[in-house]
Amino acid sequence: MGRATQTVAFELTVFGIDLRKYLKKPIIFSEQGLGGCTEGRKVAPDLNFVRIHPFYGAWLTNGYSASVDPWKVPAFRQYRRTLYRLMSQWAAQGGGPQYRVDGLFIWSVGTWDVQAVHPLSTNKAGTYGDDVISNYIKQGNLVANRLK
Repeated sequence: MGRATQTVAFELTVFGIDLRKYLKKPIIFSEQGLGGCTEGRKVAPDLNFVRIHPFYGAWLTNGYSASVDPWKVPAFRQYRRTLYRLMSQWAAQGGGPQYRVDGLFIWSVGTWDVQAVHPLSTNKAGTYGDDVISNYIKQGNLVANRLK
């Protein structure tokens, strides 16, 4: 995440914008998530694909589908848990050493929905939510709110 902020800061210089001048304003990462699928709404072929294409996921109009659940693959589920644990810790401490981060907005629908907050993320067949990750987020929020 820190490297992502550095990349954004570098890319803004092309437009004459110095991100450091805006550090007094909150930086909020928006639409953060991990989809686990291909562009065609199929479960990703391997973990490397999941890592490189976090934006590909599935948002099915009839809700959860076991056939399109990338988190049933143990390696994918573990990677997602590790990612969210690290993101929660990073956000709770306010970002990295160069840039303060004031918030993290998680994309919450379909296969991206780790907290199962969207009605289409859960049905009688199952859920894309993960209680372990929800707990990371809750704990991170508690720490972050204590620091304010």
